[in-house]
Amino acid sequence: MPMDNLAKEKGLFRDWLAGVEWRSRNIWLEAEYAERVFNHEHKPGARLSGWYDFNDNWRIGSQLERLSHRVPLRAMKNGVTGNSAQAYVRWYQNERRKYGVSWAFTDFSDSNQRHEVSLEGQERIWSSPYLIVDFLPSLYYEQNTEHDTPYYNPIKTFDIVPAFEASHLLWRSYENSWEQIFSAGVGASWQKHYGTDVVTQLGYGQRISWNDVIDAGATLRWEKRPYDGDREHNLYVEFDMTFRF
Repeated sequence: MPMDNLAKEKGLFRDWLAGVEWRSRNIWLEAEYAERVFNHEHKPGARLSGWYDFNDNWRIGSQLERLSHRVPLRAMKNGVTGNSAQAYVRWYQNERRKYGVSWAFTDFSDSNQRHEVSLEGQERIWSSPYLIVDFLPSLYYEQNTEHDTPYYNPIKTFDIVPAFEASHLLWRSYENSWEQIFSAGVGASWQKHYGTDVVTQLGYGQRISWNDVIDAGATLRWEKRPYDGDREHNLYVEFDMTFRF
């Protein structure tokens, strides 16, 4: 359940999700139905995701989503929805190093079309039985076809935001665990016609895993970044739970 701290606006959105999952040695498929609640309306959404492993190092994947979570909360607050498609390639060396590149296309209900390309990686810099620290390099590019919209919608933007993430194991017993996760990042964002400014990010969360059946977490994230030349902050509260049977 994310909350977006909007300028002069606040939005509360809820998602109720149910899905099925199938996997084999090198193929994974998931179908999900979503009941999205926003602007005092209930709207049905759906998602189909899958990936294929060529070997232990290379994976390709894709996702199709109706009422996409890629649509900004401010857009949804103003009655704008959208559908999206995504494709990605991931290279995995081992648990200490992996990189991935992805492309996403979102078709908004107000005729805007958004293209996104991102490169993300993980470099493990510390590992012990109770503490893992990763360096997370990140590049992101976005462009949009419509510009006069009630939500942040830059003509073109490019972000470089490296971050660090620390996972601290609080308790473990066989297949059960409880951990807390800290994250922090500082980088830069360039936007066409508005130049470059600083991006700062902080996050804290906790996760519980129980017998490989229940995996649940809560995360609080704060971010300050430029929007059309003005630095604003966003606060997100997220809850998620996966139940396998």
